[in-house]
Amino acid sequence: RLFQERPATVFELAGLPVFSVRDLRILEPGFRQQYLSLWHAGGKVTQVARGFYLFADEMVTESRLMAAANRIYCPSYISLQSALSIYGLIPETVTTITSVSTRKTRRIETPFGRLLFRTIKPAAYSGYDVSVAGEFRFCTARPEKALVELLHLEPSIMTRDDIEEMSIDAE
Repeated sequence: RLFQERPATVFELAGLPVFSVRDLRILEPGFRQQYLSLWHAGGKVTQVARGFYLFADEMVTESRLMAAANRIYCPSYISLQSALSIYGLIPETVTTITSVSTRKTRRIETPFGRLLFRTIKPAAYSGYDVSVAGEFRFCTARPEKALVELLHLEPSIMTRDDIEEMSIDAE
C-alpha cells in the first residue's frame, strides 16, 4: 500500500527545517522512496536541495533556511554578510545565506533562495555559537569571527575605504 497522506509518525519531522529519506526511514522503517515521489508529484512536498525536502504546507522563514543550510551541508555555520546581518552590524539586506565549511565551496539554488558555502581550513572551524530563532536552532559565527572571515574570503575588500563602504555599525 502506498502512503497517499503522511503517516502519523512523519509529523515528528515538524521540528526539522528540512527532512531527508533517511529521516523518514528512521520514523517509518518500511518507507520507500517512491512514496516521496508520489508526495512530490501530488504537491505535498517541495524539494529544497538534492535529498532534502519540506512539506508544502510549512512556512519558509529566514530562520528555517539558515537551519536548513546547516543541515544540508555539514559541517557548516552561518557567517560572512549573513551573520553580520543577523547581528545588525550591516544595513544591507542579505539575499544569499552564506556559510563556511571545511568542505569544498558550493552554491545551492533552492526554491526559496540561494545558499552559498565557502571553504575554510579545518583549523579555522571555530568561533561560532548556536543561535535560536523561532522554532529553529542553527550555528552562527560570532560577530568578530564573521568579520574576520569576510575580510579573509572576500577579495574585493582590500583597503580601509572598502571596509568603510561596508557601513559596519561599530556600536
